Amino acid sequence: MPAFEPLTKETLPTYHSRIEAIQPDATPLWGTMNTASMFQHLRFYSESSLGIRTMTDKSNALTRFLLKRWFRSTLGMGKGMPTLDIMRPSDPAEAEVERAKLLDLLEKFVETVAEQPDRMEINEMMGPLPMTEWSIYAGKHMDHHLRQFGV
Repeated sequence: MPAFEPLTKETLPTYHSRIEAIQPDATPLWGTMNTASMFQHLRFYSESSLGIRTMTDKSNALTRFLLKRWFRSTLGMGKGMPTLDIMRPSDPAEAEVERAKLLDLLEKFVETVAEQPDRMEINEMMGPLPMTEWSIYAGKHMDHHLRQFGV
């Protein structure tokens, strides 16, 4: 059983509560992102999963095989892992503004997962993925960053 839950309509309230629990001036337990940057980074991930931010498929058979299995595993994400350029925070607004944008987008994300589970969007390292897969990976990714800020 994974230590995280996929991001769905059923699990969104828990993720929402954890996001709301982060103070705007919170210090991360690791890494260099502040809260505004982390919220923006998670929003960029969600925008990519919805096709709002367009990724180029740079995957190959090996990256698809390894990354898909790792994301589905109970292994956590390592501290200090590199961020894809398309998801790198850039000049974020205040933390509360970024938090609100993220929470709005997460509502759209879970609606899309529920209504169009087979919809395909490109992931740079794993190729085309259905929304059901994005849901799993979004949960693991979000859990990693929420733990980074102690929630």
